[in-house]
Amino acid sequence: MKASRHTANSEARRPSHHQSLYFKDGDLVISASGKSGKTLLYRVHTAILAQFSPIFRDMLLLPTETSDIEKYDGVPIVYLPDDQNDVSEFLQALYNPSYPKFDPCDPDYPLTAEPILKLATKYEVVSMTEHIFDQIKSQWPATLSDYINMELSLASRRSCQTALENPPFPSIYFSCPEPAAAISVVSKYDTSKIPLAAFYTLSTTGQKYSWSKAKELGQCPQNRPARWELLDDANLVRYFKGKYAVSELHSTLEAVIARNARPPSECTPGYHAARAKFNMSLEWEDRQMIKPCAENISSASEKIVKRRICDGSEAVSVVHNANLIMKTYELLDDMPNWELCPSCRSSTRSALQDMMKSTWDSLPMLFGLEKASTRSNPS
Repeated sequence: MKASRHTANSEARRPSHHQSLYFKDGDLVISASGKSGKTLLYRVHTAILAQFSPIFRDMLLLPTETSDIEKYDGVPIVYLPDDQNDVSEFLQALYNPSYPKFDPCDPDYPLTAEPILKLATKYEVVSMTEHIFDQIKSQWPATLSDYINMELSLASRRSCQTALENPPFPSIYFSCPEPAAAISVVSKYDTSKIPLAAFYTLSTTGQKYSWSKAKELGQCPQNRPARWELLDDANLVRYFKGKYAVSELHSTLEAVIARNARPPSECTPGYHAARAKFNMSLEWEDRQMIKPCAENISSASEKIVKRRICDGSEAVSVVHNANLIMKTYELLDDMPNWELCPSCRSSTRSALQDMMKSTWDSLPMLFGLEKASTRSNPS
């Protein structure tokens, strides 16, 4: 009985060959262990390692007495301290640049790519790290126009799903990039490459909207869930500071609009008189109450700007769902219904456009990423 148990334990500890990364013509064996203690062997090509990694190139060029070289299966063997799962992912990506499969809508891609990014950073495979950073960055809008189009698309999908499915399952957000994963993974290696749209998107939701809880339910409310547990203290501070700063800007939106509420004497000459004359030419039941531009601006902006919901889950008690950019876009989109003279319409439109653009351009400062350019090399 003892002998058979000893044999079984020996078999369990015996190194095994990786199924797809043990090449017969390889000239180097790499050994890596996992948490279980089991060892996995990879037979690879030194030319490929040396081509992409200066760390491996220098290591392979170190002078060594031939008699001192440990061999396995007829070729030199090296032992890496890295986890075998990370090594497997790293080597797969080294031999197959399209690995892992990339989907611009995959919420898990940053987490899937992190083991590769970790070792690519450690062994200085710059082309690989830049490729992964670019892939994560491409999941998020880089311009104001792209961001608005993303939000409009999500709103359309959510509206369609709500109308056609009961209950709306699964949530559309499970097939969209998830902001906390992108922020968490990228910030470990280069904070200057954090997608700003990911932080801004995170600021439009609250911590009570948990990704895991939403997954358990299979659906979630209109608010975007996130993997909050992935954020470290530094990123949580950025989140709260940024969210509070955006809410402060949001509170000035009504004042920005009000500044363009001119008295009739400053409106486009003859505009209101012409409207009144046309109105009087209509049948009684078709006539409308003619209001000055200032009153129209005030009532329209108040109706839209004040549609807010308080998010009690936030430590700073800021406005929840206060998406300043999309709220400003909503005002611009609704402006044709405000019945403004050409002069007031032009000035109000310009003020709203300027606010929307300045908010977008200020995101690096609002989230404390303006001068961020730190690299780290997690072990």
